[in-house]
Amino acid sequence: MKQLWNNYRLWLSVLFTIIILLFVGLAVKSWQQPDSTWNVYGINLLLTDEEADELISSFVDQIDEKRKSDFQYDMKLDLNFSIENDQVDDLNQMAVYTAHTAAKEIDFLIGTEGEIGHYIKLGGFYNLSNTLTAKQLNEWREYLVAYSGEASDMGFYAVDFSDLFPTNAENTDEKIIGAIPVNSEHLLVSIEFMGYLFEVIKK
Repeated sequence: MKQLWNNYRLWLSVLFTIIILLFVGLAVKSWQQPDSTWNVYGINLLLTDEEADELISSFVDQIDEKRKSDFQYDMKLDLNFSIENDQVDDLNQMAVYTAHTAAKEIDFLIGTEGEIGHYIKLGGFYNLSNTLTAKQLNEWREYLVAYSGEASDMGFYAVDFSDLFPTNAENTDEKIIGAIPVNSEHLLVSIEFMGYLFEVIKK
């Protein structure tokens, strides 16, 4: 009986040690990784994942070291739909977009003007007229896109990035614009990203 207890105690000790190591490993991993993720979402963009990764890596390389460690940075390209269509796939993708927005997962949105412009008019995006500095408004004015709508006062809500991004939409002449959802929790990073894109345009 004593031998049985000794064996049982040995296995309990091993199990306890394994549990402790697992908790320590998870704690270290959590400590090493940033608490927040800054996400760019693309709608109808004709980019590869490799091109998106390269764009984000280049952006991260030029920001300060502290900002690098504050976030994970990612660009997702899996939203493809037209608000003009009522096909099942389009409706499903719109539902996915709405879910991402409600979950505050979209910090910056780049895509076709028809789709993003539709949502801007419904409200829920930063009015850049009130968000950017006077210097930024002056330097970026030729690229700013004005809107007014059911739930949006007249102002600049988007930026024209057509020179940078190809589209897979049917209307290839349609502008590619960027905008910032008001429930983004990382506004300053998104504005910094806009500035980076303008620097790329100038090159």
